[in-house]
Amino acid sequence: MMPRLIVAAQLGHYTQSIAPHFQIRNRCGFEDNRSYICGGNPMTLSESVISVYQRILAITWQPDDSQIDIHIALMHEYLRRSSLWAKALNCNGRVTPFFDIADRVAPDVRAEPEIVEALLRHLKQIPLNGLVQRTCEWALHWAAISDTSQVKQLTLPEPYEPLLVLLERGGTFRRETGWIDIVGHGIATLNWLDYAERLPFVETDELEKRDRPSRS
Repeated sequence: MMPRLIVAAQLGHYTQSIAPHFQIRNRCGFEDNRSYICGGNPMTLSESVISVYQRILAITWQPDDSQIDIHIALMHEYLRRSSLWAKALNCNGRVTPFFDIADRVAPDVRAEPEIVEALLRHLKQIPLNGLVQRTCEWALHWAAISDTSQVKQLTLPEPYEPLLVLLERGGTFRRETGWIDIVGHGIATLNWLDYAERLPFVETDELEKRDRPSRS
């Protein structure tokens, strides 16, 4: 089996602070939080992976039912993007709406194991269902491949962005047989691949421009 190309391989170790960010410590020495020297060779830590890691740690996980309409629109948008990727990768009929898209696009490129482990340790402290935890992990792996040629040549939208925004805005979701539950609101998934023919349900960039709800 071909060895996996690990993003930011040979890092010393991560130390996670209480604040929603982490500091990188390296036995080989470093110049800043991105570039460092190891064994005389310059290496770069993926800024995309760091960014997604920080975003997830910053989620308050406080429910906000006042945004339920946005949560539903974001889930519809995720299904649209997931179906686009499933069809582009010829996964039709072999995957559910929620799957590790990065592993299908570039299976030899993954987020660095230590940062994945740090994320999972953080998420296990929160009463989340397994699908939400896996989605956060998949988003981290997606960040690791987001700048690769395999992704750029397909020119499709980032798949997990709607779900990250949903979680940031106080939403949650779980998978049931044949549908997705969003706090009592069901979305059928029987024909989810048909979402590929739909127009965007919501523009996540536009949501980011709005004032975020203040949560303590």
